[in-house]
Amino acid sequence: MWAPPVFSCACAPRAYWRVLEIHATFSSPVSRPSPTSGISIPTPVPPNPPPVLPVLKRTIMSPVNADLRAGDPEVRPAFGRCVLSLNSGMAALDDQFAGKVLMVTINGDRPPVSPDDLVKALGIAHGIQISDLLVEVCPPPADFFVRFRTTFDCSRVFESSRRLFCDGALVSFDRWHPGWGSVPSELEFLTKLTFHGMPRRAWNSESMNELINDLGGELVSMFVPPDSWALTVMAWMKKPSTIPKVIGVEIPVQEPGLYYSSPPRPPRTTLGMYLYRVFVHVEEVVNPSIEVLPPPLVPGSVDDVHYRSQRQTFPVLLGTMDGTGPTPSRGGGHCFFGRRGRAGCLDVL
Repeated sequence: MWAPPVFSCACAPRAYWRVLEIHATFSSPVSRPSPTSGISIPTPVPPNPPPVLPVLKRTIMSPVNADLRAGDPEVRPAFGRCVLSLNSGMAALDDQFAGKVLMVTINGDRPPVSPDDLVKALGIAHGIQISDLLVEVCPPPADFFVRFRTTFDCSRVFESSRRLFCDGALVSFDRWHPGWGSVPSELEFLTKLTFHGMPRRAWNSESMNELINDLGGELVSMFVPPDSWALTVMAWMKKPSTIPKVIGVEIPVQEPGLYYSSPPRPPRTTLGMYLYRVFVHVEEVVNPSIEVLPPPLVPGSVDDVHYRSQRQTFPVLLGTMDGTGPTPSRGGGHCFFGRRGRAGCLDVL
């Protein structure tokens, strides 16, 4: 007779790891004796008997253990992506490096070459003084990041690429540029985003640019808001479909003398944060890479669909998660039907 599966769950009490074991077993067909004739009559077997399932084990990490293993390589994701915006610090370093930096690669069998060895080799071959250059070990694909005091020294060393030897190894030089060591990428979608629930103190280009960076984009511009309810921006985005509908925005709690002293002194225990629940609406997505066909277009034709595919718009209703639904309640549970806007003569920040 086919018996129903038996499930049992065993959890180690208060352990760092909780193990959930699910046992599923099915009995095989058996013969049952007849109560009257004494003849063994086989019980009918289902046409497709369920298979015998193996023991399944799933490891669940408890919150306590997760805290203890914070930063452990085994619990960290293997890959991530972020966006950094151009800033004055990058521009300053670009100016310092332009024409004065070479990326150095040791070729051949790649013997162990130290920065001191390379400094000596450059001094012997080109007469460059140790005070006029700096050799630093760098990550692949190069071996050394070399800065020169003058563009003249940098240029004449570059001309000796694959002709200079250091400890018997052939050395090659490449000129540094801002994209050195990168691969091509792009932000494809020009996207109009509206945020509501964003703290009013964060309505500035620096804060919004950081937020857009975290979402995988680059801020283009900010619209002048009609009031303090919502803020609309334009941004280049990598994948608008992956933008969450609701995000948690955290801002450090400002403590006197903690963040603005020089140098900043670290917090004693933890860093206090304000956590805000912010709704994110995607109002419009434009893909400029799609070729726009000139009008007139026949409605419903392939050309018409191709034209409209460049620009997509979506409804937005503030106070809701996805831009649709009933009018949100504001203030004492009463629906808010007033017009958006402002009144008064104080300068708008």
